Amino acid sequence: MPRSSQQFSGEPLLRDVLADPIVLAVMARSGTARIELEILIATVRHRLANARLAGDPENMLDAG
Repeated sequence: MPRSSQQFSGEPLLRDVLADPIVLAVMARSGTARIELEILIATVRHRLANARLAGDPENMLDAG
């Protein structure tokens, strides 16, 4: 079966998820602003990167 341009393997990119109309509708209904979610994601990425640099696998789980 040929693959369409809408199909992919693996996980979708975060930017694609955050552009999905259903995700946007759920976020709007819950009162979640995209900027708040982007800040949260950036914060978690930063904490995970710091935990990795510190070589502390225990804190990688608790970094969020």
